[in-house]
Amino acid sequence: MTSTDQSAERTYLDRTFRALADGFQFSSTPPDDIASDRYYRSSDPWEVLGATLARLQNGDFDATDALPRVMDMSDDALVWNGATQLLGFACPWSRLQPLARRLIAMRQEVEVQLYVPEMLEASMAPWAVELLLELHDAAFPEGRGPLVQSCLSRLLEPQADAIDAGPEEVRELDPDYPEDLAEYIVTYRTDKFRDLVHAQKTALTTRLGSDMVAIAEGDIFSVAATAERLLNRLHTEADRSGRFDFERMRLEAATGLDCRGFYPRDWHLQKLPAIAIIDDFLESGRAVDFEPGKRYFFGHRVPD
Repeated sequence: MTSTDQSAERTYLDRTFRALADGFQFSSTPPDDIASDRYYRSSDPWEVLGATLARLQNGDFDATDALPRVMDMSDDALVWNGATQLLGFACPWSRLQPLARRLIAMRQEVEVQLYVPEMLEASMAPWAVELLLELHDAAFPEGRGPLVQSCLSRLLEPQADAIDAGPEEVRELDPDYPEDLAEYIVTYRTDKFRDLVHAQKTALTTRLGSDMVAIAEGDIFSVAATAERLLNRLHTEADRSGRFDFERMRLEAATGLDCRGFYPRDWHLQKLPAIAIIDDFLESGRAVDFEPGKRYFFGHRVPD
């Protein structure tokens, strides 16, 4: 994949769609008519992404229809990142699931292995687990298994554990070599890994009583719990954990909370401003407006 910078005319997306930058906020004030058809139906993928984001921020979930076209228009890594982020967090499951199946059918493609795992994780859909396993089958031999494992773990495990670690490695002496020149045959128990993932998913959906609720970190998705978890990490972790930035994107996507203060221009996490942002959100009482197990984008309920 290629990676290019946006032109000067699109500085409003300079750091948008990036967890260590502006998240789902515009980086600067976009054109007044950014949500218009002039941008939404443009041949420029960045203009379409800007228009789609603006429409989604206002609760127009039909806008996600443009995103597969954006992915067809460009193989730019940042374009694919933006499109798959929006699809994962804001596309209704009824539209996302058939699209995800079409993408998984192309799971040998590098773009699919790099960007579709986080799209599926962002959807918080129990049905995404099986598609992630199919993707893992293709990605693991190419050395991209850990990305898929982390996405599965962030859906199914309260903290990184056996799923995040991936298939067990088995080393056996190669009988074709003498003992003093020992060589090993290395295999991986991908069958046991699949069984573990299936067991975790079944246990979770059985406990929740449904496989049609949004899930995250081994439980039903909750805006309040996500905010509290982020706040706890900020107070207790010396450095960002492997989950911090995903939780930030999850919270910002659902609520529209402006988290740009987490990462100013130097791209380093600023803990005190981040703590203040989350403290203010929790003290405002807004978290009770979000029903556990449901998906939201900028405070608008994503249609089931």
